Amino acid sequence: MNNLLKISNLSFKYEGEHILKNINFENSTGKLTGVIGPNGAGKSTLFRLITGTLKPTNGEIVIAGQNVSELSIKNRAKLVSLVPQNPEIPSTLSVYETVLFGRHPYTNFLGWENKKDLDATNKSLKLTKIEHLGKRKIQTLSGGEKQKVLISMSVAQNTPITLLDEPTSNLDIDNQILILNTIKNLQKNNHSFLISLHDLNLASLYCDELILLSKGKIITIGTPKSVLTEDNIKKAYDTEIKILEHPVYNTPIITPIISNPSK
Repeated sequence: MNNLLKISNLSFKYEGEHILKNINFENSTGKLTGVIGPNGAGKSTLFRLITGTLKPTNGEIVIAGQNVSELSIKNRAKLVSLVPQNPEIPSTLSVYETVLFGRHPYTNFLGWENKKDLDATNKSLKLTKIEHLGKRKIQTLSGGEKQKVLISMSVAQNTPITLLDEPTSNLDIDNQILILNTIKNLQKNNHSFLISLHDLNLASLYCDELILLSKGKIITIGTPKSVLTEDNIKKAYDTEIKILEHPVYNTPIITPIISNPSK
């Protein structure tokens, strides 16, 4: 696989305090990389830097050979898309209209869509298996359906890499699996994803590799089995855990050790 995203010596300060410090990693085409770590580790800040919403204090971010800091907003939007946490979507929009908005970087100065944009929207709806929702208003959808609409919009944006910031937060287990299965199916089309997750067991099951962040620094990068160890979790989260093995997939299962377990 070819290197798609390369981050070198990336640092970001806010009011004199390091939020991220000396971040280095690469992401390859067709890979699903999970970014994990405790609250305040810098996961959302990292995503905002990759999309160009924030400017790094030091270092550089290169996507498909292009330095993000040197690109216009429109050209950045052709390289990287973001599915944010809890976005505000006008409730009166239909699913189709919302997904079509992902084509905004490609429309002319009047904002008019052409056949290519409509075709890309229809293809995206099909890939994410929500064609049947096309005419529904956003306000009528469940949480899982809304999340699939946002992912579909990012697919319509046709970027080589998509960032997903906690896409399974506030969803029950069946919708969490629905969303992550959707992402894995899209990955088969050689699409690359960088996804932040709080649930370590879901990260273990679905991600090809994990980046463990703590206090703005990378603790380790590697396969779920190499990253999700008792020592690494203790170091990052200051929490005692035990690692079990998934009975079907042989992936690590994180089980906490609590001082006063119920009997």
